[in-house]
Amino acid sequence: MSKDKNTPDIDNLINDLCDGLAPTQKIWCPYKHFVLWISVSIVYFSIVIFVVGLRHDLAYQAHNTIFLFEAALGILFSTTAAICASLLSVPDMRGKEWFRAVPTTLFSVFLLWNIIKGYTEGVEMPHLHWVDCMNNGLFMEAFPLVFIILLSLRGKTTHPIWMTFMNILSVAGIAWLGLRLTCSMDDMGHAFMYHFLPVSVVGALLILFARRIFKW
Repeated sequence: MSKDKNTPDIDNLINDLCDGLAPTQKIWCPYKHFVLWISVSIVYFSIVIFVVGLRHDLAYQAHNTIFLFEAALGILFSTTAAICASLLSVPDMRGKEWFRAVPTTLFSVFLLWNIIKGYTEGVEMPHLHWVDCMNNGLFMEAFPLVFIILLSLRGKTTHPIWMTFMNILSVAGIAWLGLRLTCSMDDMGHAFMYHFLPVSVVGALLILFARRIFKW
């Protein structure tokens, strides 16, 4: 049986389709991603706290309901955001798209709580200048942020902005908790200028470049 001149050569067609293909890495289990990040971050966090030193009134604050509530919120939105970032590294999030609401809700409660505190206590804005809190906060967040981004790049997210947002939240909670443990300044003006602002600026810049960082 003669081959029609207009019929494509199957072997050549297959070769053309396969041209440029290369082996790909297997995506990690999301929970392995999370366990590795949280384990390394705890070790790093402990070292930084040891170097910086604890606040002098920590024993008193350990019995302060407000202090404990804020610390718990920071831990909760940080860890759930890290879990969400791990799930986002899989294209379909393993069917757990709803989990994005958990860290987002916890962070919203955290923001609302601080807005209420600012309203009731007043916010006296200090002059912006480089102080130890700003330096310590950036020091606390630098390595965990780079590490979670590198881990996230091992996956193939289809939600780059959500991925970046969750990476930022996971590190913001750590930095917030670290500064609460080391800084004895509790007024909202100081917290906004030296605790919130540095993380917010870094986060905004990362979100602007989210689609370039987490591209296929």
